[in-house]
Amino acid sequence: MALEPLPRDIAGVSLGITFAEAGAKLGKLDCHDNPQGFRVCTPAAAPAGTPSKLEIYVVHDRVVSLAYERDIGPNVWDFLNGLLTRYGSPSLSGANERDKQGRTHEIYGWKDEKSIYSVRFIWLGDEGSRQLSTTAIALWDREVFQQWEDEQKHEQAKPPEPAPGETT
Repeated sequence: MALEPLPRDIAGVSLGITFAEAGAKLGKLDCHDNPQGFRVCTPAAAPAGTPSKLEIYVVHDRVVSLAYERDIGPNVWDFLNGLLTRYGSPSLSGANERDKQGRTHEIYGWKDEKSIYSVRFIWLGDEGSRQLSTTAIALWDREVFQQWEDEQKHEQAKPPEPAPGETT
């Protein structure tokens, strides 16, 4: 059985479209710049059918990522097994990170030529008594993300600009 390509759209918004096109699909977008250099936007009044806590990441007027929360039902493993059936073995499998609130993020990720798809199971509590808090899913456009990453490396390698009136 052939594997499915990774998803590239949510609620009618596709990776790679312009900021204006995303706004036309979702209505007014509330945006802020984040420290990594992305513009992060959320629908001011999400249209029906829009996933919970949808965030759109924009770089150079292009949608580079779509992130949202999803109710996956009572069994994490049924959900994960469905993803394995559709997309094959993940390239990132069960990595754990702790956030500032003490929650554990269990991360699985898949990638193909065009996209990256990640699922974060966010757990409350310790290993023996943990409960699923939420599930966050992110889609990334690999080409636009790679361009952004290359720009970040280039910016970090630049020598600092002299202050006005300062000579080198």
